[in-house]
Amino acid sequence: MSLLVAIDAYNPSSWKGRPTNNYLATSTWGQANSVGRSDKKPFASNSHSSSGQLASDVNWYVGPIINIPELPVEDCNIFYVEDSNPDDYSRWSPHAGFDIDELDTLDVTHVLSCYVYIPPGTTVGNSTHSSVTQNSTGADWHTQNSTASSAVYNSQYNYWNFTADINQTKVLANTSTRGSWQRIHVPFVPKSTIRDQESDSPRIDKLGGYLRPNLVGQSNYNYLYIAASQLEKGSVPSPYIRGERSNTESILDLSSYKRTVTATSLTYGSNGKWEFTNTSNDKITIDNNNNDLHPDGDFSVEWWFYCDSSQNNPYPRVFDKGNPLCHIGQTFPTYVAFNKTIAGSTLRQTTASSPINHSTWYHIVFTYNGRYAKIYIDGVLVVDKDWTTVEYLSSSGIGTDMTIGGNSGTSRSFNGKIEMFKFYKDEILSAAEVKQSYLRGRGRYL
Repeated sequence: MSLLVAIDAYNPSSWKGRPTNNYLATSTWGQANSVGRSDKKPFASNSHSSSGQLASDVNWYVGPIINIPELPVEDCNIFYVEDSNPDDYSRWSPHAGFDIDELDTLDVTHVLSCYVYIPPGTTVGNSTHSSVTQNSTGADWHTQNSTASSAVYNSQYNYWNFTADINQTKVLANTSTRGSWQRIHVPFVPKSTIRDQESDSPRIDKLGGYLRPNLVGQSNYNYLYIAASQLEKGSVPSPYIRGERSNTESILDLSSYKRTVTATSLTYGSNGKWEFTNTSNDKITIDNNNNDLHPDGDFSVEWWFYCDSSQNNPYPRVFDKGNPLCHIGQTFPTYVAFNKTIAGSTLRQTTASSPINHSTWYHIVFTYNGRYAKIYIDGVLVVDKDWTTVEYLSSSGIGTDMTIGGNSGTSRSFNGKIEMFKFYKDEILSAAEVKQSYLRGRGRYL
C-alpha cells in the first residue's frame, strides 16, 4: 500500500496558508515579532518604539511573566502591558510606523492582524472605551503637521471615536473570551495618495491603525498580551508567517513522497482556505516526480468537495492526470464520472448513478482493481461496475503531473472548493474504511 499524495486544508501540517508576504517581517520599524507605542506624535518620524526600544518603555514589556497558554503560532515574541491607561499613550501599533512606501502594491485591499490574550480577571475598558480596540484607516487621518500632539489629532479628527469621515473601521476583541488567544484583524485599502508631501505640507506617509490596551485601574497583575502581527494583501488574514510564503510552500504533501505542490492563482474565502474559480487558471499542481504518480495496479482516490452553482466550462475537472481523471457535468444536478484508459487506448468510464447538487459538501471515493470500479458518495456505495476482464491503466499520461481543480490548460477549470484530496496506489479502500473516513471528516463540512 502506498499513499501517493495527500493534501488537507484543515491539517496545519499540509495547509500552511495562502502565498503571501508579511510586510512587517522586514520593515524598518515594524517586525513580525515586535510592537510599537504611540507617544504624543503618533506615526510621525521616530515617534513609534521599535522592538529594540521596548526595554526603555515604561508600559510595554517582553513576556510572559505569568502562566499563559501557548501561542498558536511559532517564531515570534509575546509582549504585554500592565495596568495601562490610554491617556498615558500606551497604545500598540501592530505595524509600528511601517512606511507605506514599503508596500509593493497600493489601492488594493490589505489586512492587518494580530493575536490578543486577555487573562482571566483582567478588567478591560476605561471611561472612554469599554473594550480592547483595534482600528485602521485607508484614508490616513494624519493631516496635521508632524509636531502636533495626539490631543490635537483627536480634537481635529476625533479618531478615537472612529468617525465615518476618516473611513476608519473598528474591530473589537471579544472581551468575554478570557484565558485563550484570539486573533483580530482589520481590512483596509492603502491609498496611493498617502505619501510624503513637501516639507510644508501635511505628513501623511504612514499607515493608520493601532490597538488600545484599555486596561482599567492601576492595581497589580492587570495585563494584556499581544503577539504575531501581520500585514498582507487580501481581505482576510492568512495563517501567520514571518517573512514570505511562496506558491510552492502554501500546500504541503502529507505523503511520504513529499511532492512539490504548487498553488496557481487560487482565490481564498472568508475561512482562509483555497477556492477554485472557473473564470481563471486556478489549480493545484502536484509534481509527478519520476513518473511514480501513475498507478499501474489497484488504486483509490478520495476527496471532499463543494461545487458552486455556476460551472462555465464543459466537464470541469475535479482532478486530472490525463489517465485517470474525474469530472462533473456543467449543469445541476450533475454526476461524478471517472475516466480510465486501458490497453489499446480503450476508455473505461464509470459514472455515479446518484446525482450531486451545487452548494453542498460531498465526500467522494473511487476505487479500481482492474475489473471492478466502485464509487461511494458520503460513505454509501452508489456504483459497483463489473468490467468482466482485468485491465489496468495503460502508460498513457504516465509523465503527466496531476492537477486538482482543472486540467493542464484552462478549458476544464472547476468552480468550488476541494479541501481534502488523497490518492492511493496498490490499495482498495474497503466499505468500512470509506465509511469511517466520511464520518471522521463530516464534522468539518456538514
